Amino acid sequence: CSTAEGKALSYCLSSFLFLVKKDKRALLSVSPSHPKPMLNIVQGDLFGLAPAKSIIAHGCNAQGKMNSGFAKQIRRKFAGNYLYYHRSYLEDGLKAGDVLFYSDQRSGTHIANVISQEYYGRDKSVVYVDYINLTKGLLRVKQYAIVTHLPIYFPFIGGGLANGDHEVLLKIFKKVFDDVDATLCVEDLSLYQDSHGE
Repeated sequence: CSTAEGKALSYCLSSFLFLVKKDKRALLSVSPSHPKPMLNIVQGDLFGLAPAKSIIAHGCNAQGKMNSGFAKQIRRKFAGNYLYYHRSYLEDGLKAGDVLFYSDQRSGTHIANVISQEYYGRDKSVVYVDYINLTKGLLRVKQYAIVTHLPIYFPFIGGGLANGDHEVLLKIFKKVFDDVDATLCVEDLSLYQDSHGE
């Protein structure tokens, strides 16, 4: 990855270690008598894989839009979540690093709207995902999962229209979710087999 990405990742991981040391619940969430949880990477449709009572985390922009990518699927499936996200944008504004948690009363599913980028667009030369604020947001999702005792399911946040570097993103996912029940759902598992289980 580039020098800028390397510095961002280093900062992200430092933030991760600080937060874990600060929060004893994170350290005590894994019993010594049981294998340490690690990030699972599976192939398939996230909505078909995630149980009803789980946390679905996904990336959003700070502009109040969910018109493309996985966010568009979330908007269609959980209309109330989109209304909450858009209302928050209109009333308070959104910024990268924020996370809006929404509980769908009908299904029992919790949605974590991670504001992983300030803007959005279709320019392939622009990296829209903000690595540092994505990490901050995912750390908040992790703490939410520890409190609620729910598993996390998420797509490859930042790796699609946001043009993020997959290697950098995967390292972030693995470091943040190294000791909680989290599953990354991908379209083609063969692309990640070399790094699965590292």
